Amino acid sequence: RELPGITCRSVDVDLEGDQSEQCATQIVAELASLRENATVAFRDGERFVETLEQLSLKGASESRRLERRGVYLITGGLGGIGLVVAEHLAREFNARLVLVSRSALPPEEQWETSLNDAQETEANKQRIRKLIAIRSIAGGLLVAQADVTDLGQMRGVVKMARKQYGRIDGVFHAAGV
Repeated sequence: RELPGITCRSVDVDLEGDQSEQCATQIVAELASLRENATVAFRDGERFVETLEQLSLKGASESRRLERRGVYLITGGLGGIGLVVAEHLAREFNARLVLVSRSALPPEEQWETSLNDAQETEANKQRIRKLIAIRSIAGGLLVAQADVTDLGQMRGVVKMARKQYGRIDGVFHAAGV
């Protein structure tokens, strides 16, 4: 849209199974068409188009906000951004937190002793210190190791969070990779 005479499209396809020939046909047909849609997705033979709708902000002040003692899952929860979000939620809302990270930490009951362990990395010691501080002001803290791109692992985290807290009120995606 910024450069006259240049057209750009995003065609999202699902390559599940052996559908490469059908997929190629759909892409060629899409690119050859004069359609205005810049973003298109094909799933199970159906064509989906991105649309934008104007949304009235009237009543926005009545929309759902962060809840005191709410349960919030944070992906990338042991990274810099994730820990800042976690600390804010703990301090301001006494939130119950589920921090998800690919990084492994010692079990919670070993955090204090890990701080004196010469084998523990300084980065992990810093994370543990921050987690201990967050735990002291949060309504609850659960740290889970999982890869956010692995559906099975994330289902396990959600199941564990719901078992411990009964619900999840919101998700913050702070995973950098």
